[in-house]
Order: sequence, then structure tokens, then C-alpha cells
Amino acid sequence: MWSSRVPTAATVYRRRAGWRRWTPAISAEEGSPRVVIASADRRDRAEQAAAFVAAGAFVAIDHVGSVDDAYLTDAERVGLVRRLITAGRVDRIVLSSGSVGVAKGFDAPAADYAAVLTTFVPALRDSGVSDDDITRILTDNPRDLLARVEA
Repeated sequence: MWSSRVPTAATVYRRRAGWRRWTPAISAEEGSPRVVIASADRRDRAEQAAAFVAAGAFVAIDHVGSVDDAYLTDAERVGLVRRLITAGRVDRIVLSSGSVGVAKGFDAPAADYAAVLTTFVPALRDSGVSDDDITRILTDNPRDLLARVEA
């Protein structure tokens, strides 16, 4: 039987109002529910990323490879990842390119499906991020975020 006591894989908050609501949702639950703050690489949200991970949320840096004035550049995203790692929260970072195949009525983003692996990971490595931290971000964190937890 499903109930509010059975955790879902993850709850994703995208809008500003959602960002304000997620902290009480975490403190109301026992254990460590999985909350994702999407688009943490938006210019108007990046400075808050450290506070979100400190409170236990995952942050999705999910527009890797995109070029848009509303988002950080990839070089700035590398800096954000490094700051989160330095703060001891490598366990709360997830990455994606935000690339879609077809979205009816919208132009497809210019980001390449492979941007995370072909350009961003090498940039992380060049900036001094360790292979262990890269493995944590690319493999362990998505597994920890999405694995089903039984009540």
C-alpha cells in the first residue's frame, strides 16, 4: 500500500516557490528524503546552491553545454562544482546537459547529448577535480538519488 510515509525516488523542485517549500518537507520526514533542486546553474540560483546541499538536497547542474544568458557558462559551472566539492558536498551534485530530442513548439537546445562527458568532465579534471570525485558525481550520486528506498 502506498502512503505519504513511503518515499519516492526523488522530488524535483524547479520553480522559486518550490525552492522555498523544500526545507520544511525535508525536516518533516524521518531519515534523509531525496530532494533535487533543478537548474542550480541558473545565474539567479547558483549562489544558493551551497545552502541547498548543506541542508541535504541534491543540486542539479543540468544545462551543461548550453549557452544562454540566464545560465552560467561551463567555466562558471566548473567553478560551482569545485566550490561544492571544497564545501565537502561532492555527494550532492548531479550533472546533465538538459538536451532534448524534440520538444513540440520549441527549438531544440544547442547542447549536445554528450556534453557532460566530452567537454565538461575533461574541464573538471583540468581544474583539479579528482577522478574519485568525478566518479562520485557521475555514478554514485545518480544511483543514490534514484534508487528506491523501501519503507
